[in-house]
Amino acid sequence: MKRAFTLIELLVVIAIIAILAAILFPVFAQAKAAAKKSNALSQVKQLGTAWQMYAADWDDRAVHVSSGGPQSINRSDFWVFMLPYYKTVDLLFSSERTETGCYYHNANDRINTPWGYAIYKLNPTGRCLGFGYNWGPQIYAGGGVLDPVQFINGDPAQGTVQAGRSLTSFVEPANLFVFGDTYDTPRPTIGMYPNSAGGKAWILDTFPVTASTRQSQFRWGGRFNMAYADGHAGSVQYKGGLTEGVGYVYVPAAEKNRLAYCANPDEQLDGSRFSLGMIACRDFVNIPYTRNTQWSPE
Repeated sequence: MKRAFTLIELLVVIAIIAILAAILFPVFAQAKAAAKKSNALSQVKQLGTAWQMYAADWDDRAVHVSSGGPQSINRSDFWVFMLPYYKTVDLLFSSERTETGCYYHNANDRINTPWGYAIYKLNPTGRCLGFGYNWGPQIYAGGGVLDPVQFINGDPAQGTVQAGRSLTSFVEPANLFVFGDTYDTPRPTIGMYPNSAGGKAWILDTFPVTASTRQSQFRWGGRFNMAYADGHAGSVQYKGGLTEGVGYVYVPAAEKNRLAYCANPDEQLDGSRFSLGMIACRDFVNIPYTRNTQWSPE
């Protein structure tokens, strides 16, 4: 004759299941997060490969960026010019960044101008892109894979352009960022410094930094995925803090990785936005470590 489970036995089984669930659920969550991060690293590496293919077809030049002009006719970005080389805009979306409304043109221009509508069709919801381009540590000063900002044909009315540099001009391609995780929008960059003194780093554009922000709250715990000019990719630990005379910065924790913002570490950049005058890129990227910086807690 079969014996039924007693109440005590059922409670023991339920307790064991609950204990196993408590042990395994965090493991599953960690595995899911690791898979997402691995996928993001693959995405940024694919962008780096597409960038190299673009340069091979364009006289060894990195893809440029531009802005302005009547009705923002010249407002465009790296991902638009590179699209034939990576095929789908989905490659630019991060699992950790799902907000929308990051449009390149106002409502009228994105519907009623051919240039605005062309970009709008590529990303109709304006989903914010998850990866940014290395314009340099302060994006308009140069230093990265782009030249400093210039007026198109010398005319402010036509907008601005930052020309792509020759890939053969890079001093150390294996230690030069091309793309990386970002919160910047709508033209995403990985700029470590703000637009002007007292602001917030471009790379953190939509991230809500407060006095209680902790390093662990940033994407991937602050280990951002980066693609390099030689084609490889890897994760880099970043660190955020308030630097005197600059603002809230978000910089690689290791000096070697800070230098990865510099196509040529000895290049003189315009540091006037932070009252620095002309300054070598290698010195510019280290400002948070030579000035008083209050780092956010871990």
